[in-house]
Amino acid sequence: MVPHIPHSFDFIHIKSVKDLPHLFIVLLLVSGIGIGVYLSLQPQLFSKQAAEGNIIDVSFLPEIIEAKVGESYDLKIGINPKGQRVTAAKLIVKYDPQVVSIAEVQNGGYLPVTLKVEDDFNGKLTLVYGSTIDSKSPPLGLLSLVKLRIQNPYNSEVGLDTDSEINIATQEDNVLNNYPKLTIEALNNQSEEDAKYPNNLLQEKPFFASSQPTVDDFQKSMEERAGLKPGRIDPEFSEAYIKQLAGDAVSPIVALNKVLQEKVGDVLGK
Repeated sequence: MVPHIPHSFDFIHIKSVKDLPHLFIVLLLVSGIGIGVYLSLQPQLFSKQAAEGNIIDVSFLPEIIEAKVGESYDLKIGINPKGQRVTAAKLIVKYDPQVVSIAEVQNGGYLPVTLKVEDDFNGKLTLVYGSTIDSKSPPLGLLSLVKLRIQNPYNSEVGLDTDSEINIATQEDNVLNNYPKLTIEALNNQSEEDAKYPNNLLQEKPFFASSQPTVDDFQKSMEERAGLKPGRIDPEFSEAYIKQLAGDAVSPIVALNKVLQEKVGDVLGK
């Protein structure tokens, strides 16, 4: 007797016991395909879980600053251990030396032992901190406080390098897999006075060609010459120099005439 086959398998058309091995092979192939698809999806599932569930988190505070040249700003490197006991941290901070310089570095206190502070002055700051036997892991804390000084007015970034490491008591391997960064947005440092009175005003081409000689005379009169008193014009035969001579000659005469008029008025009044 041939065993009763459910209606859903009627498409296989089993007519005798000899067809049972064929049915087994078909079921085995279908099962193999299903297992293969499941296994192929596992790396994606694991990587997604790792990304969503970091063992610990490291952060930069703040994440964005609007910076002015010559000013200093504090970068706080924070940590959230998520219940883990952190034993050591190696932080490699990358920066652009054309924009930023490291003015000062302080231990944030979360890992009290400072093992290394090294700035190569070429864009790499290495910090290594460790714990002690008595160290307790608070819920949140600061690993380090870095004071940044802005050198030039350019947009830039300061980031934690992928060679950084965090170690915890329950694992030997590095558990750090997030690398925060600080975005620096440069502010325009040009003052309103500089914008209103540009230095190259007289270097622009005159609107009328006839005004060029006057501009030339003015520029020459403003140039400093050895032996000249401040505000005096270079003794050249120019229109500006002639006006100055005329003023020098007329001013004493006018003053003398005024004095004489006052004296004559006093005499006539008597």
